[in-house]
Amino acid sequence: EHGSLGVPVPQPTFSFICDARGGELQLGGFDASAVSSPPMQVTSLSTSSYVVPITAMSVGDKRILDFASTGTLNSSRPYVGGILDSGATCMCLPDQTLGGRLTKSPWGELMGIIGKSAHDKKRDALRVEIDHLVTVEIPASVWLTSVKALRGCPARQCPHGDIVLGDWFFQAALVKIDWRQDGV
Repeated sequence: EHGSLGVPVPQPTFSFICDARGGELQLGGFDASAVSSPPMQVTSLSTSSYVVPITAMSVGDKRILDFASTGTLNSSRPYVGGILDSGATCMCLPDQTLGGRLTKSPWGELMGIIGKSAHDKKRDALRVEIDHLVTVEIPASVWLTSVKALRGCPARQCPHGDIVLGDWFFQAALVKIDWRQDGV
């Protein structure tokens, strides 16, 4: 029984699980046997789209997001919005300080790391911290390989100064979307 046509699903839930070769869209939740640990829940910043608070980002010991310490919006719990976009083949980072919220351009910081990686044998994971709760490690075999293969990657014309977490993120983490009456 599928229910009446035109009537919304009471609580739509779906998950993405993928790697470089392909992926799955799992409807109704996720298959626990497909992941190594239970997912952590992070509340979306939006009631109509998939945007999470990114509170840190780094490669090795080099921070890509460097928040200004005082006098800025969200200075007690600083973040940059992270749009979850499974259709983006790359990551988009702002090439600005977001009105002084950051001390440096995240795009410029990552481009500096990429430039040094051509001479460095060490290949560090790209770490993304979400809401001070979850840290996702994107292996260099995923992010650095994509950067070298795709012209214009990482992108720097991000919508509203947000970071776009593309398929690199989806290859490194289970992404479960659980819509509720009050949002994601």
